[in-house]
Amino acid sequence: MPCAGAAISSTLLKFFHATGTFINYGYGATETTATVSCFKSDTYNFDYCGSIMPEVFIEIGDQNEILIKGKTIFKGYFNKPNETESVLKDGWYYSGDEGFVVDNEYLAMTERIKDLIKTSGGKYISPQKIELLLGQDKFIEQLVVIGDNRKYIIALIVPSFANLKELAIKLGIDPENKELIISNDEVKQFIQERIDLCQMELAPYEKIIKFSLLTEPFSIENKTMTNSLKVRRKVVEHKYNTLVEEMYLSA
Repeated sequence: MPCAGAAISSTLLKFFHATGTFINYGYGATETTATVSCFKSDTYNFDYCGSIMPEVFIEIGDQNEILIKGKTIFKGYFNKPNETESVLKDGWYYSGDEGFVVDNEYLAMTERIKDLIKTSGGKYISPQKIELLLGQDKFIEQLVVIGDNRKYIIALIVPSFANLKELAIKLGIDPENKELIISNDEVKQFIQERIDLCQMELAPYEKIIKFSLLTEPFSIENKTMTNSLKVRRKVVEHKYNTLVEEMYLSA
């Protein structure tokens, strides 16, 4: 089963592999005629997104940006010369993705450069790394990490209400009343404990200091996700601006 479009945690890949489901995790873009790297079924490494394809050349540029060259690279965007010039330079396609190459063969993609968070203390943080890590917890359905030009990292979290049902009943809360669930202090403490467990290995500046629980999931319908199911970070931050500011003002 081919899979690409965003980073996948190695834990998830190992799970599918253990069930006998081969997930061919790869890397590519429309501008590269899709595949830049992928694995064959007889070779696999959970930490990378495949072997670089024949006649495709990779260099790592400034900010560890993945640069790609080869016969499969597009000629430019239709009637958009400025956009073309910004990503095509001397035959190299500037992907906008951060990554690295191992042993001149395996490619790893770590983050969209434009998504990197720079705290007010000057630390660069990969939100996707944190989101992938915490997203593995069964009580967390979705989350978006925020912290650009801020003192610390916060998160907007959509909990898994299905998995919180047992806890809600134990606390005497109607399991169908999402507003009551997210406003309950014991539920918040429970989620805090789950977060603490997940982020034990993160650096102090990467850890989520505060969070808010949401009832509405991020989706294409409410415009917080793209058609390819990528989070629209600026839209999310604007939509929940009041909650975000409260988490920083109460520091």
